[in-house]
Amino acid sequence: MDAYDISYLISYLATRLFIGLLLGLIPFFMAKKKGRKGLGTVALVSSGISLMAAGVLLFLPVWIMFNIIISLKKPKESQLSA
Repeated sequence: MDAYDISYLISYLATRLFIGLLLGLIPFFMAKKKGRKGLGTVALVSSGISLMAAGVLLFLPVWIMFNIIISLKKPKESQLSA
């Protein structure tokens, strides 16, 4: 493997990580709005890592699953009074 191949691989993985984190912001802000920032952080990190590691085949189910879970969760009590 020469330097060109390594730099291509690094840029390819970095781009996939960036796109995964960018799309992971959707469930993150949904969870933050419901007062479940921890769940949103897990969704954000899982989205980034799944797209970087395995591509769309792993990313889409993870992303859809977190969106469904977060949308079905009720807001925390502290969010209800605010």
